[in-house]
Amino acid sequence: MSMPGGASDAPHTPDIRAAKRGRPAAAVRRGPGWRYRVDVLLRSLAAGGVGYLFASDVAGAAALGLALAGATSRAEAVMAGTMLGFIAWAVLAMWVFAQARTRRALAGACLAALLAWLASHGLAQMHANEIPAPAGAARGAR
Repeated sequence: MSMPGGASDAPHTPDIRAAKRGRPAAAVRRGPGWRYRVDVLLRSLAAGGVGYLFASDVAGAAALGLALAGATSRAEAVMAGTMLGFIAWAVLAMWVFAQARTRRALAGACLAALLAWLASHGLAQMHANEIPAPAGAARGAR
């Protein structure tokens, strides 16, 4: 109820928003705290930065694997690997934001990127030993 002169019968609260809504100051819901904001920032960095590293290594490993298998030409292997890399990046980003704990999301993203890096570099070593040098190029010369 409002009183004459615009005064209210609600108790005096230091929070004007609470007074306008007729609730006590303790009932006013505050915005997200700094920990929540840091969690979102860390998850965004994991999904963006670490996800990019993961996707590039997945793309490289897929392209090298298809080239080594001889299933497709080199250009088709690169295109298929790139498309698979984009899918892997999207899946990793969704997984990072679906985790309940930020530490688990960061650890999982870093572990996935490390495993993809190991796979792509292992396949690169196999690929370097498998593919003959182009005609006219001397072996070992740079």
